[in-house]
Amino acid sequence: MAAPPANAHLSASPAAHNWHAVVDTLVRFASTLLLALLSMAAVVCVVFQLAALSQRYSLDYGEAPLLDQAMRLMRGANIYRADISTPPYTISNYPPIYVAALTPFMALFGPSYVPGRMISMISTWLAALFIGLILWRFTRNKVASASGGLMLIAIPYVVRWSSFLRIDMLALAFAMAALWVLTADKLPAKRLMLGALLLVAAIGTRQSYALAAPFAAFVWLLVNAGWRKALALAGLVGGAVAVISLALNMATGGGFFFNIVTANVNEWTSERVRWNFENLWYFSSILKYVGAFSLLLFWKRTRIWALTAPFLIGALASAYTIGKIGSNVNYFMELCAAGSLAAGSVIAWVMSNNKLRLLAAPLCVLLAVQALWMIQFTLSEETILLRERQSAGKDLLWLENIILQSDGAVLADEHMGMLTLAGKPLIIQPFEVTQLSLARLWDQKPLVDAIRAKKYSYILIHDFGRFPVHKERWTPEMLAAIQTAYGLKQKLGGTWVYVPRQLLANPTLAPTPERCDRAPWRLPSDALYGVRWGDGRELQFLGRGNPGKLPVRAVADGMLTRDPSWIHRVAIQHDDPLNPGAKVWTTYANMASGSGSDSFVSEAFPPGTANVPVKAGDIIGYQGLYSGNSFPMWLNVEFAVLADKPNDTKPYATALAPDGYLGLRLKPAHEETNSQKLTCAP
Repeated sequence: MAAPPANAHLSASPAAHNWHAVVDTLVRFASTLLLALLSMAAVVCVVFQLAALSQRYSLDYGEAPLLDQAMRLMRGANIYRADISTPPYTISNYPPIYVAALTPFMALFGPSYVPGRMISMISTWLAALFIGLILWRFTRNKVASASGGLMLIAIPYVVRWSSFLRIDMLALAFAMAALWVLTADKLPAKRLMLGALLLVAAIGTRQSYALAAPFAAFVWLLVNAGWRKALALAGLVGGAVAVISLALNMATGGGFFFNIVTANVNEWTSERVRWNFENLWYFSSILKYVGAFSLLLFWKRTRIWALTAPFLIGALASAYTIGKIGSNVNYFMELCAAGSLAAGSVIAWVMSNNKLRLLAAPLCVLLAVQALWMIQFTLSEETILLRERQSAGKDLLWLENIILQSDGAVLADEHMGMLTLAGKPLIIQPFEVTQLSLARLWDQKPLVDAIRAKKYSYILIHDFGRFPVHKERWTPEMLAAIQTAYGLKQKLGGTWVYVPRQLLANPTLAPTPERCDRAPWRLPSDALYGVRWGDGRELQFLGRGNPGKLPVRAVADGMLTRDPSWIHRVAIQHDDPLNPGAKVWTTYANMASGSGSDSFVSEAFPPGTANVPVKAGDIIGYQGLYSGNSFPMWLNVEFAVLADKPNDTKPYATALAPDGYLGLRLKPAHEETNSQKLTCAP
């Protein structure tokens, strides 16, 4: 066989060079696309944070207790009480560092959510910066470092939580700073002590941060710096946390342990874990797989793997505590940081591997798609709460005005922060003490007795619609006492405002007429306390009397239907008096007890009734306390007029304005969410 020409390698070199040039071009394009979309996500995060900063009222249930604790700590009060048998019935669930950081701002500016939210926002960007710095230290890859840091900012849960007065982002910033300090090539004693101090600060901000970051730091030191330094770190962190915790517990008479540990051991279910992780994977599926792949890099013995793998494993283990009742996405913050760190490490490894460099382009494109999807999720889903609070601004202002003008104490849940803003004491944290009561660790009897004795000027319960969140925040005994002693006055900003029943009694009110002059239909029921718009064009008639005793009547002749599943509702099909020849439906709802279990529909119309003729004025049921979501409101019947769908035997979904049929003069639903006097049109 003849030998190859001496210059054969020269003919192959141009082709190989061209191939590498094509690969480099593709990688540059894909990485530029990734960084562009992550930068866009960062802009979205900033806009979201600024919008949250402008909100005067709480954006999350957990903001208000921390604000109250900062005000109490500023006055020198013990925020870790061992005995909550007397008011205030409050719990301080977390170590004191974040609350202590808020205290100077409260002393200077008074109660406000702005300083705490700014701490969270700044901490989030610092955590992202430290992720980028860690990646740069190990990889010297600009794309990987920037992508890892910005990926944290792009995650929708991080965007939302970074805007709250909550402890988590400060704890995350401490943890990531500690990992950056401890992974330096040289680790003298002073640097080791600084890293340990930062880990203690993270744990002193949120106790669950005692797992992921300390574990990752320990493993990295064990692999790269030797067992002596690893054990020295464990001893410094463990010893400092133990001494500080013991000192705080002694100073508070056992209150620190009670608040931090006992009051945090809530019911845990795997169903909550499954539901929360499914939601997380929904918008982060690509990042999930990249994170899982990063665990396999130990085969290549990459230096950064000794940090990313234990941090990811520890964060995943910590995230499983999200199965506790009342938990939220803040349990995922470390996992989000670990996923971002893992993504950056995988990008760097693929780009540095000559054999696999071609895969860097599709990897960056996939992560760019992931970033775009997370931006879309943030804009469509995470902004809902902000939009709701912005649109309810007028109502929330009225709600705060009610609290300001109240002479006595007020109980509240979602908007209990308004009490602190108004300079009033926080009497109760409903969720925390409810969980303690269910665990038989707190006696609710004094509070329930006080509710029955009507010692509170107002009780404010937020309505979450189809989600019965109020059942996690108030015990059945509390809700029953409220139903007995209090009546619904109005609904403001999604919150039911309850007042002592005697304040609603007014015998001088004019009786409701049976029919307005020249109206096509009669009125369905008494409305001595006026009418109120429901969520759409439904009109609630608020009567005076006992549940199940105030008649509800058919407004006109028609054919009555009651679906087998309807407990509190009936529907009647009529000839449409405003559109001759057409049909129209009326529905009558909330005819049941406050819990919805006892129906007040007339026994003449059992479930399954279909096309039974009724005459105008026939009794079809009685006003009830049902509100549609299993906790009671004021005595009412909810009336609606619905368009008829040809050849359909049930009401069509399109609601029509009821005022023309009943002859009423009403303020539009978008202008008046409170009750208004029933007034016939002239």
